[in-house]
Order: sequence, then structure tokens, then C-alpha cells
Amino acid sequence: MKRLLIFVIVMGAAFHCHAQDNDDFESFRSGLMDGFQSFRQEVLTGYTDFLRTAWEDFNVFRSESRDSKPKPRTAPTVDSPSPQPTTPEPQANHPTPAATPPAPGPAPAVHNNITLDFYGTRLMLPALKEAALRSSDNNGVADFWQALDSQGLGSKTGNALKEIAERHRFNDWMMLKLVETYVANQLSTASADTRIAMRQYLLCHTGYDVRVAQNDGCLALLVPYSTTIYSSSYIDVDGKRFTLVFDAKSGRTTACGSVRTYRLPGERNAGGLINPVFRQAPRVTESMVSVKLTDKKTSVACNVNANLAKLLYDYPQIPLIEYSHSSLQPSFRKELTSQLRQTTAGMTPEAAVGTLLNLVQHAFKYATDQEQFGFEKPLFPEESAIYGINDCEDRALLFSMLIRQVTGLDCLLVEYPGHVACAVRLPEYQGNGTCYSFEGHRYVLADPTFVGAKIGMCMPAYRGSHPKLSKLD
Repeated sequence: MKRLLIFVIVMGAAFHCHAQDNDDFESFRSGLMDGFQSFRQEVLTGYTDFLRTAWEDFNVFRSESRDSKPKPRTAPTVDSPSPQPTTPEPQANHPTPAATPPAPGPAPAVHNNITLDFYGTRLMLPALKEAALRSSDNNGVADFWQALDSQGLGSKTGNALKEIAERHRFNDWMMLKLVETYVANQLSTASADTRIAMRQYLLCHTGYDVRVAQNDGCLALLVPYSTTIYSSSYIDVDGKRFTLVFDAKSGRTTACGSVRTYRLPGERNAGGLINPVFRQAPRVTESMVSVKLTDKKTSVACNVNANLAKLLYDYPQIPLIEYSHSSLQPSFRKELTSQLRQTTAGMTPEAAVGTLLNLVQHAFKYATDQEQFGFEKPLFPEESAIYGINDCEDRALLFSMLIRQVTGLDCLLVEYPGHVACAVRLPEYQGNGTCYSFEGHRYVLADPTFVGAKIGMCMPAYRGSHPKLSKLD
């Protein structure tokens, strides 16, 4: 794994330097692919032999929920009693933009290439030949690999996928989605097991330690994420957690009983993890919409890419602090924060924080994730702007971004059972509101969901509690 990390760091640094000069891209690409081919050869040599070994039974576990306590049905206000949290009925209708529609059918091949619509971005990829998995046991999967190897599919298609990821700055999770979309389009009439086996083959050939397992008569992907994925099924193989992922057409979302899969030797460099964080903004086709955020005193107008909501619809649940590490649409954030810096220019830090707090409290409609989506889904700031509807953790993520980028002040995420707020480091604060001590500094509570609340005001239900505090970078 250390060699993989070094390769990825060097690859990222090289891309940053060379991508600025289009004339050098081809020489850069050639060097990149040479290095990747060497790495991939080390990972995949003899892989079919490991597939043929006797598969073992592994217990399936359910990862924890991020927060099991239900959220309030309505946003509490300063002038009204705190509502009691209740479990809402899941809503059948999804908001617009809705989940990604199923592929209309295989894209036509032109000179053995196809044009794939990937959430509005058109990508050129090699056409996949019809493939069929003979059986879903170890020998059937190994035979499938050998058949694909004999076509040279891994090298050709793996290179194409890697080049697309580099050109478009796709992160690991987007590569996972790209392969899923590609295989669903090209093998739309194949069995679910065949699609799973093809996805695993391609992901291995793009450098990831994605494996395959049998569960209750069908195949599942084993995806090694770099962080916790809440409310998911997983197994542990030699201390490494693999999340189970099923084919969308199989109707399966969770595992039944145990699963059977193979081990790889501990010393073997098996490939990389799937890191869902967006370390750089992806280059995707834009479908810009204008949004206005206002609390009647402060108004800002911005343009945001609506295609991001479609792409992120089924983004996995990860720890909230990691959402703050992602960059999705810098132009939206720059446009938003530059206007708010002008609005707060000349204000004291406390007044600036109060202005941003009031804006986020009033600029959005409130709805829980269950009401809005039917499942838990924290939103990135761009998604909050697109939907115009959010709940407490979404507002906390947006507000904390504004605090750091508009005022430059340090900020914490404050996680209570069933609620998320923020706290801001204000050294000059003289009030007697709710404050928390963190790493030797005092932070003042700022709750963007408690409508009408000033800095330091805490919802009655959480007064005296001891929330989880996390520092935002």
C-alpha cells in the first residue's frame, strides 16, 4: 500500500504541473501510463490463481448509523417551544433533480468506441464486447477474468478509464460510479452477476483493491473505502473493511447471512482504497442555475451547477467532518463568499458571524432527509443551494464553510444526538451564551437551524449536554 500511495502522490503532483500546459499533456500521459502499467502488472500478476482458491465464509456486519436519534420535524424557532423529534414517514416522491435515470440502452459503437453520458458529461470509451459469466463460483469468476485478459481488455479499457479520470479530475468515488454507469450501459442485457464481475475486473485494472464475493446466490462487489460508510453492510478480511455493493437491477441493497470470498497474501500489494473526498473539483459538464439566498436584510445571487445534484444523489454517508474537505464547484463558493465579504466588510467579527448566521437560518426551507429523500443524505453547500431545502447538518456544513472563507475564523462542528450546529472562536466575545472549550480555546455556539437564535443561544433540548466537537480545517 505504501508504494501505491507514493505512486498516487507523484501522479497527482505531476498532473498539477503538466496539466497547465496542454502541449506537454501527451508526454505526461505517456509517462503516467508507463508508471501505472508497471504498478498494475505487480498487482494483477497471478490474480486469477487467487480467484480459483477455495473461498471462505465471512460474517457480515452492519456499520453504525451516523446518528440514530430522529431529527425535529420542523425547524425550531426562538419564539416557539422546541418540537419533539418524531420519526417521519418515508416519502415516496424524490425531489428534482431525481436519482440518475436508467441507461436508455447501449450507446452505439463508432470505430469500436462509444460515447457515454455520465451525468451530463459525454465521455469516449472503448465498446465492451458481449460477455457472460459461466457461473458465480470461484472457477466461474476466474474463467471470466481469463477470457477478458485474452482480449486485452484490462490494459486497453483500464488505460482509457484512467485517462478520463485524470482529464476530468474524477475522484475515486466518481471512478466507482463511472465504471458502474459504463458497464450498465454496455452490458444492459447481461446478468447482474456478469455486470458485477465486469465492474470488479475493470476497477482492479484501474488500481483499486475491489474484490468480489458470493452472497445468497448472487455476486456482490467488495469495496474498500478509506473512511467509515454509515448504515452499510461490510465484512472484515484480515483487518480490512470491505463494503458490499450489489448490482442496481438485482433489487438487493443489503447482504443476507454470510458471504464467501477469497484472501490475498498479506504481503501482496492489492491496490488502493476508494476515497470519497473530492480533493479537487471535478470537471463535469455544467448546467447552471441561478439561485438567490436571502434573509431580507442580506441577499446574494449565485450560479450553481445543477448536474452536481444528479451526480451526488447516492453519495455515501461519511463522517460529517469529511464533507468539509471536499471541493466541488469553486466558482460557486467564490461568487457566494466574495459577495458576503463585501456585505460584512467593516463589521466586528461577532457582527459578521451574526449576519452569516441569520442568512443561513432564513434562506432555506427545512425538511428532514427522510422527508426530502427517503433516506439519510447530508448535503454539500452546492446541493443546499440547488435544492433550496435542507436540515441541520446541511446548514452546519454551509455555515461553517462561510465562517472560514468569509471571516477566516476557526469553526467547530457541534454534534448533539439528533442535531448538528456550529461553534465559532470569537476571542472578544463578552456574552454569557453557550460556549465550548476545545484545544485550549473558547468557541461560541452558533446554530444555523435554530431560527432567530443569536450567537450563543442553544436549543432548550440541548442545554447542558456534552456534544461531539470536531475542528474544521
